[in-house]
Amino acid sequence: MPRTLTKNHAHFLRAVQRMPLGVASNFRFWGEERTIYVKSGRGARITDLDDNVYVDYRMGYGPAILGYADPRVDQAAREGMQVGGVFALSTECEYRVAERIAKMVPARSWCASPIRVPRR
Repeated sequence: MPRTLTKNHAHFLRAVQRMPLGVASNFRFWGEERTIYVKSGRGARITDLDDNVYVDYRMGYGPAILGYADPRVDQAAREGMQVGGVFALSTECEYRVAERIAKMVPARSWCASPIRVPRR
């Protein structure tokens, strides 16, 4: 079945009225009649407004490396939000992550000690 971009193009015509090239980043512009807009994602696949399915090799430029809508990741994110999300101060969770990394990385490794934990 050939790919259609009818809904994507209609959205482009609306979006270009409010955003340069109809997108928030020039990297997302693929041409006036070829630019796609994501409706949803699950695992490594995304679905556009016309229900075309693609393998997303970009994976959100890295943050979505585990894929989209993974129940385990979503549950962990919900649990993190229950304690307040992201703070400008340290938490006990950072220590637990550092301990786990230290157990996985040999003690003589250049990155084993000390450990900086990026904010979630």
